[in-house]
Amino acid sequence: MSTPSPPSEHAAEHLAHGALLVDLAHAVDQAAGARVVVFGSPPPDGRDLDLLAREPQQRAVEACLSSQGMPGKRGKWVAFRNCAAAGVELVPAADWRLPRSELDALFAEAEPLRGFSHLAVPAPHHSLIIAARRAARAGRYDDRLRARVAAACATPAAWREAELRAAAWEATGSLVALRAMHEGARPRLTDRMRATAARLRAVRAPRRRAAARAVRRLIGRPVIVALSGLDGAGKSFQASRLQLALEQLGFAAEVIWPPAANVLFQANPALKRRLFALLGALGRRAEPEAAKPTAGNSADSYPRPLPRQHGPIVHLLAVLVALSQAWAFRRGARRARRGTDVLIYDRYALDSIVYLRHRWGQGRELRVQGALIRLLTTRPHRAFFLEVAPEVAYARKQDFPLQNLRERAALYSALHEQLECVRLDGEHPPQRICADIARAVWECLT
Repeated sequence: MSTPSPPSEHAAEHLAHGALLVDLAHAVDQAAGARVVVFGSPPPDGRDLDLLAREPQQRAVEACLSSQGMPGKRGKWVAFRNCAAAGVELVPAADWRLPRSELDALFAEAEPLRGFSHLAVPAPHHSLIIAARRAARAGRYDDRLRARVAAACATPAAWREAELRAAAWEATGSLVALRAMHEGARPRLTDRMRATAARLRAVRAPRRRAAARAVRRLIGRPVIVALSGLDGAGKSFQASRLQLALEQLGFAAEVIWPPAANVLFQANPALKRRLFALLGALGRRAEPEAAKPTAGNSADSYPRPLPRQHGPIVHLLAVLVALSQAWAFRRGARRARRGTDVLIYDRYALDSIVYLRHRWGQGRELRVQGALIRLLTTRPHRAFFLEVAPEVAYARKQDFPLQNLRERAALYSALHEQLECVRLDGEHPPQRICADIARAVWECLT
């Protein structure tokens, strides 16, 4: 009998996100003291927890979320745990501007959510009206909304009851359009015009967070996050986890590994050998005696030490390397999908300057070339330096000799403040680092 295979990494993260949503729902349920309506997907499904609450329950839930250390802005609260993220959107009932009788009916007719005392989901007819308003304001009818409508349609009288209530919600045209889309028909022109009017009214509402995201996508200027540090500091792990956490919160994120877009790094190996031979020839003319290998950096170790050059040649080569590094950042951004909210760089300006000085500087600071990289590189909205001891980095990833890591670690420590990188202890538990980075980036986005 074969044993079941372990869940994939993606499935494990999905389970962690669902568990976090359930825990948040229980915390809200205990704090509310009276009915709160979950008008989005109930936990553990869905991306976040969409709640409609009257004023007393709203204040109680806000106090509960604040006491747990969750950051919140304009009714949106976020929790980070084990590299997973989940949001709570708390909407005051008054914001829906419903007649008192309809608002009371929405709360009274809501169906209790199994396992909770105060959380409830809208009755089927109310679910249809809410779905119609969402589809009209969003301008689309996606699979998640279609599934929610299909579940509500399981109640035979749901459409009829929704039609009777729609006028009080100012959603008559939106409901007709929703039913037509759900049944595969094209909505009538008048219904489409009413839905468009509803969408325009929604735009005038205070939706600064959504508006800011739309502007960033329109002008093609996503938020830039930079992760820097030694090889083995955990940059790639944190970049992938940050991407997942942001996607769980509804942001489109993409990880960029600049070496993949660097023309020098990706050059043909034969061309690299010829260039190295040329440097060797120039180096022998500049300094007849070859430099002796140092401890931990033998002739067989990687990377091979570059032959020493005359000062002007060093500066010229460093300019070319600086330009290729800066160009790699821009090429990586151009390859990103259109509409991306966040670009996460796995290596950025700090890493390039450290590499430039350590690999090509031959003891020189190369301030002009470092300034050139900073000038040609878009300033990141958030930059983090994952600091680990060289011995720890070497134990994790033995791509470079220990002495090489020690030399570069000293440069990182000396330069990270100049590039406004927030120092994080890379030897802390990865989950703790995930939460710190995700929280800082989320606050930048909202």
